[in-house]
This record gives sequence, structure tokens and C-alpha cells, in this order.
Amino acid sequence: MEILRRFGWYLLYTAFIGFILGLGIYYNNALSVSGLPYMIFSMVWPLVFGVCLALPRLIKYIRQSGRWYYDWVKLLAIGLPALYIALFQAFYFFFHLTGWLPSRVQVLLISSTFSQMAAGLVFGYVLISSLEKRM
Repeated sequence: MEILRRFGWYLLYTAFIGFILGLGIYYNNALSVSGLPYMIFSMVWPLVFGVCLALPRLIKYIRQSGRWYYDWVKLLAIGLPALYIALFQAFYFFFHLTGWLPSRVQVLLISSTFSQMAAGLVFGYVLISSLEKRM
């Protein structure tokens, strides 16, 4: 019976991820003709999706007893560089905070939506997965 219950929860979680993915695709298509709203959406949506991917782990920790602990080292070592890459376009166009990077890296990060999306997913996941409970 435990296997069926776990299967049901995983199926529900998969449907939830599919729903969130569908919303992302819908808003991506709706906003693709506008400049700034599309840029903001393309930076924020992967972060939200990364948080959604980390939800099962968070729910697991919520059910356990113990003290909450936040792994700042993990967040700073993995999350901070990922956040910088995810928000690179905003840093480049609005704040000009990219002068220390070689120009080839800047061109790659500006022209590649994949690196921005992957970094956003990583940051969203690390943001939630850094939260743990310890005995």
C-alpha cells in the first residue's frame, strides 16, 4: 500500500510540474513580443521552476523533526554564481556590472538563453535545497 501512495504522490508532483511548465510556455509565448516584460519573465521563470523542482525535498524535511539549518556555503558557492549568470542580462543592460568578465564570456552569456535558464534552475533549486533539518 505504501508503494501505491508514493506512486500517487509522484504522479501528482509530475502533474504539478507539467502545469507549471505549461504556464511558463504560455507566458513565454504571450510575452515574446514585448521587450522588458519578456526579459524579466525569462530571468524569473527558471528561478521559480527550480524552486518547484526542490519542493519534494523541502516537504521531506518539513515532516522530519529537528532544527532548521541553512547551508550558506552551498548557497554562496553554487547559488551566487548561478544567480549572477541568471541575471546577467539585467546586470549588463541596466547596471553595467560586467566589466570584469572577458568579452567572449559576455557575448556568450548575453546571446545564450540556455545558460540563463540553466543557471536560474540551479539557483532556484539550491535556494530551497540549502534548507535542511538536523537532529
